[in-house]
Amino acid sequence: MKKRYSEEQIVEILREADTAATKAEVCRKYGISEWTLYRWKKEYQGLDVSQPTRSRSW
Repeated sequence: MKKRYSEEQIVEILREADTAATKAEVCRKYGISEWTLYRWKKEYQGLDVSQPTRSRSW
């Protein structure tokens, strides 16, 4: 399954959500649910765009 947003895009969306007037506004703009936004926040919390999020060892 292909992801709609890359990890870098997710981090940028989370930054925008922090500065936006409402979270719902950001969710509508990107076509995601508020649940997705909170799940991303939990997973990508404190990451910078330049940081890799997880190692992909198979």
